[in-house]
Amino acid sequence: MNLQKLQQKRKGISPIIATLLLILIAIAAGVVVYAYVMGFSQNAINQNGNGQVAESLDIAVLTHNLTAITAYVQNTGTNSINITGLYIYDTSGVAVYANSSIFVTIAAGSTGLVAASNGLSPPPGSSLFVGIYQVKVVTSRGNTAITNLQKV
Repeated sequence: MNLQKLQQKRKGISPIIATLLLILIAIAAGVVVYAYVMGFSQNAINQNGNGQVAESLDIAVLTHNLTAITAYVQNTGTNSINITGLYIYDTSGVAVYANSSIFVTIAAGSTGLVAASNGLSPPPGSSLFVGIYQVKVVTSRGNTAITNLQKV
């Protein structure tokens, strides 16, 4: 008789709490899978088949005179890069030079020259570029290198 009373008093967790626990476990498992997949896909995007960074570039040196700005772009990656654009912006973000039809190939570990001469448009009322300019080069894969140039 005592055994029957014990069994009647003994209760499990409610169905609502059980359902909530199952939902929380499923969400936690989904978050873990999402984090794993996103980390894996990001590595696949940033690396080539050898596990090395596929494309990396820097603007090593900028030179300028009254009519031209020259960027020496260094390829620090493991593959050749194709420079397809050169853009120069003034401090207000206005493009004073934009050329998206450049095609300069730079081998891995090498430095190449990208020049802006034709089409440079100095600010109105000035024959010289004076101030700080942002120089940006773009590769065919969409990677960029940006640096500032102060022209005095």
